[in-house]
Amino acid sequence: MTIIHGFNEAEQLSAKVLAVVENDEKITYGELLTAVNRLRTYFSEAGLGPGAKVLLSTSDKRSFLELLLAAYRCGLTLILMDPKSSRTRVESIRATTAPDSFFMDEALFEKWGVTKENQLAIKRDGSQKGGLFGKVFKKSAQTQSGYYPQRLADYPAATGNFPEAIDPGSAAYIIFTSGTTSNPKGVVISYGALFSHLDTLKRVYKMSGNTVIFNNLNLFHADGVNQGPLLAFLTGGTWVSPFEPDMSRLDLMFVAIYKYRITHLVAVPTMLTFLEKYAEGYEDSFQTADFQYIISVAARLDPQLWSGFQGLFKTNIANVYGLTETVNGSLYAIPGDDSHRIGTVGVPVDCEIKMLDERGNEADAGELWLKGPHLMAAYYGNPGETDQVLHDGWLKTGDLAARLPSGHICITGRKKRMINSGGFRIHPEEIEEVLGRLPIHESIVIGCDDAVMVEKMVAFIEVNTGAFTENDVFRFLREELEPEKVPANVVFMDQFPRNAGGKVDIPKLKALWQDSKITAGNDLSNDDQLLRIAADTFKVDLREISMTSTQGGVGGWDSLNHFVLITNLEEAFGVRFDTKEIMSMTSLAAIRSIIQSKV
Repeated sequence: MTIIHGFNEAEQLSAKVLAVVENDEKITYGELLTAVNRLRTYFSEAGLGPGAKVLLSTSDKRSFLELLLAAYRCGLTLILMDPKSSRTRVESIRATTAPDSFFMDEALFEKWGVTKENQLAIKRDGSQKGGLFGKVFKKSAQTQSGYYPQRLADYPAATGNFPEAIDPGSAAYIIFTSGTTSNPKGVVISYGALFSHLDTLKRVYKMSGNTVIFNNLNLFHADGVNQGPLLAFLTGGTWVSPFEPDMSRLDLMFVAIYKYRITHLVAVPTMLTFLEKYAEGYEDSFQTADFQYIISVAARLDPQLWSGFQGLFKTNIANVYGLTETVNGSLYAIPGDDSHRIGTVGVPVDCEIKMLDERGNEADAGELWLKGPHLMAAYYGNPGETDQVLHDGWLKTGDLAARLPSGHICITGRKKRMINSGGFRIHPEEIEEVLGRLPIHESIVIGCDDAVMVEKMVAFIEVNTGAFTENDVFRFLREELEPEKVPANVVFMDQFPRNAGGKVDIPKLKALWQDSKITAGNDLSNDDQLLRIAADTFKVDLREISMTSTQGGVGGWDSLNHFVLITNLEEAFGVRFDTKEIMSMTSLAAIRSIIQSKV
């Protein structure tokens, strides 16, 4: 298997830096492989052999990478679980998959109701950072702690005790996509599918040992883990993820391109929108001797954004189409290649495609189907959902596509219910199921076109009672859902519009939403208007914020909503903020001062 080959190559690169993580900590191949060898001994003593299912969840990037590589080297099956997941979701997935072991942050055991006994609890302390203090106290810290990575000191490095081969049909990982609690959709990716596809990506992107990938995407999503640390490892290159994603500090991203000699930036279109909008003073950031191009993933890349970005920054963007069910990609528009055509997803590589019209006949336009060695094996423990999308080796994507005379493929729409919000593909049924726990009659969650998020998620609620408010709904959803799944807006209705067949008329709901948007005007005679806009953006009660409120001190004021607030304020007051002003917007008082200087 390729993963074995990849480790053999890595052993020759022990002096090369693989990853740059928080605080510029540099990790060499030698250090990673030492951890992998010690983990092999731990796995053996814990009875974890090929095929054992392990739930992995940690916010520590280094621990994540060490455990990921060790698990793959030994043929384990990882259940990748975002640490931000709710207890309800984790309990449902645990019941479905029955993990053999848990590798998790120490705090998650209590949060998710899992006993720590005979499990691997992760809690990295300062003794792992090196330096004189670390060297002096490292031994005592390791012997006193039962946490990973300190406890690795108790296990000798394994030599010659690894599987000689890994069954390509066995499961490498399971990622649960958005879906209802009662019907979870765990995408099973085999070792054969994963590593054959990574070979495709390595070849398509023309990567080598000199490749430096800047990928700050969520490691518990396929584009984050596979097209970041794992792809870098298999190329003998470097993965760079020096800080947590923070849309309010775009200057850090621009500076990182030069500082770390980046060759490829993996990003979602929403991130590119922000980079383009607030590029003042950083227009030459990609004009380095090393940088090759940006890889846009996870969502539709608007042609206007594509061409505008390339023109502004004088760089190229590769557009990639794929699904969690296809590991990562399937169709590619790559700079310097005939496949690169703005407005398309290029052409298929290492797979077959076909479009079927409404009658099920092959045509130049219709629903896109894919076939290749990179397809998922199944939805874990869910044969009904599996049979809905897999037919005779073909994957039914649910996306509508058309073939141009040039042979390039365009994605023209969507056949299935799915919302792509900021690069996250979300099944609205999951949010509707959670909303159903409230005293409401019915809910419908839809995606409305949005220049920043691609689609803005709006929840329409048909109410039984007026006993709760919009902010009550948001507080409830934040407790039950990951942040990216919380709708941007909630609309209460007495009755949904319905078509002749009795189904909710979604086009009419979208039209109602569009008509309901109100511009605030540019009167800043008092603080009330700014506070109202902020409260509406962060979905908090007006009484919960004041002019002294700061970013990070208000629920909902995260890095993404920081930019949503800025966009809302620009529309409301008819102003335009420059990059320097955005970086100084650390409190509502600071924002007020900037607006007052402009209005």
